Amino acid sequence: MAQQTMSGRSAQARIDLAAERYSHALMEDEWTLEHAHYVLTHADQEKLDLFDIAGLAKAIACFQCVAD
Repeated sequence: MAQQTMSGRSAQARIDLAAERYSHALMEDEWTLEHAHYVLTHADQEKLDLFDIAGLAKAIACFQCVAD
């Protein structure tokens, strides 16, 4: 049986920090959405941790998805 080592709230806070960082890079044209997608799909090569992966996915979604 797995042991929970972090609360959902703590995990979400770390994801949100990463999402803010990636959103800033996209807003400031430091990164394109194409580059962000590349980094996300090559997360192992880019040495992203789980929170960076989730944050980057969240940032990409915020820039290319439309809320219902």
